[in-house]
Amino acid sequence: MVAILALVTSIAVFNAPAVRSNARVEAERFAARTSAAFEDAVLEGSVMSIEMTPAGYKVLRFGDGKWNAVETRGRAAEREYPKNVRVTLTLEDAALKNKSKMERPSEKDEPQRIIIDPIGLTAPFTVEFADGRDTWSVMGGAGKVKVEHDAQTRK
Repeated sequence: MVAILALVTSIAVFNAPAVRSNARVEAERFAARTSAAFEDAVLEGSVMSIEMTPAGYKVLRFGDGKWNAVETRGRAAEREYPKNVRVTLTLEDAALKNKSKMERPSEKDEPQRIIIDPIGLTAPFTVEFADGRDTWSVMGGAGKVKVEHDAQTRK
């Protein structure tokens, strides 16, 4: 009886799905929220942004001359990154490339923003999520968002 129980338990353990890394979970969550922000910008005819800080991100709408939080709960609510996830944003903004280094805002001055215009377009961007085990990238631009796994970081 004990041998049968041990055999069934070992089969269940070997067939259990692998635990998803925090980097993957956060990348997929960020991609879903970014896609929703693209859709909202188009449906509402609003300028939206995803404001990113070292601690997390939130979705904002531009109105009355300033950026305003979209929701305090739900898909556009502010999101803090898990402690073990490192996030890097790379914006391919031609206007920012033309500015001199002295004119560019530093990370200390203000958060970085992915701006989404009312027709759903944005400058191309890449957001990398890494947790020491995996690295996942979210790439976006022209109203499309995709998630890719960087297989070279897998151990």
